[in-house]
Amino acid sequence: MTGYIGCEIRSNIIDQKIVWYGSINLLSFGTAEESMMRLVSANIAYELVKSSPF
Repeated sequence: MTGYIGCEIRSNIIDQKIVWYGSINLLSFGTAEESMMRLVSANIAYELVKSSPF
């Protein structure tokens, strides 16, 4: 993302195929500047898990 200083991108994967990706913490309220998208893709979920440092 460009233009957002200090923006943290989060991803949450459910059942190895549902991906929530964006700047909102799923367990809290977001602000007007934050966004989140939901994707259903086992391939994207796999790539995110594979590239995760955890």
